Amino acid sequence: MITGFVRQVRKRFDEEISRTVTAIGNGSAKDWEDYRRMTGRVAGLKTALDILNDEFKQHNEIDFEEE
Repeated sequence: MITGFVRQVRKRFDEEISRTVTAIGNGSAKDWEDYRRMTGRVAGLKTALDILNDEFKQHNEIDFEEE
């Protein structure tokens, strides 16, 4: 159950990262501030994804040790 949830959240993060990186690459930023906002969004999503992956890994290691 939790695996499906984590998989779905990872997918959403990856989609948002990809969409924002594509927009940056297409020159969608209106100005320097918009560019900074967009790159900050990517950085934040990547950090959130890293945290999710670390916590999920730790959760699975704890479950495995308890069995």
